[in-house]
Amino acid sequence: MIVNKETVAMPRISEESAKIISSMPPIVYLRNNEDEDLTMSGYYILPPVKYPNGGYYLKIGRLGLLLDCQNPTLAEITEWYNCTGDPKQVHELSRDLKKMLPSIEFEEISSKTCLTCHNETSLPYIDRITPTFSIAVVGNGVGASISDEVGRIAAELSINGNWDSELPKPLFEAIFKE
Repeated sequence: MIVNKETVAMPRISEESAKIISSMPPIVYLRNNEDEDLTMSGYYILPPVKYPNGGYYLKIGRLGLLLDCQNPTLAEITEWYNCTGDPKQVHELSRDLKKMLPSIEFEEISSKTCLTCHNETSLPYIDRITPTFSIAVVGNGVGASISDEVGRIAAELSINGNWDSELPKPLFEAIFKE
């Protein structure tokens, strides 16, 4: 599993704009890789959410592994969570989101930092390791958009030991390496 530092842009939009796009689903947008510093290229975009401060925010982040920041140390992770991320990425993400949603006005743009975990299959691991221990890990940069379904499958597997999906279970079995 590879851990990658991630910067996300959080454009604040009006309540009226949030109502207009309230039925927007989470979006995963892939494009041809034009950036030599990424293993792939694209975005994930989450629909508007009302935050505790009363503001409505969209969330956009890049897909792919930034080749210069893989597997940070604990000290680097701590430092990362105590900053606002990469300003260049915030600018690029908000600019590209504005191109995708030209009629939505951004009131302000903030940013957050997070970590994403990636694996060789590009699928999450959803597996029952022992009769009392199950896992659901590795979002490959799209965890927020698939978390409800992964959680549902993992809960059924954990509680009843049943695989409740049309997708084949072997695709999601954990891979352990020594």
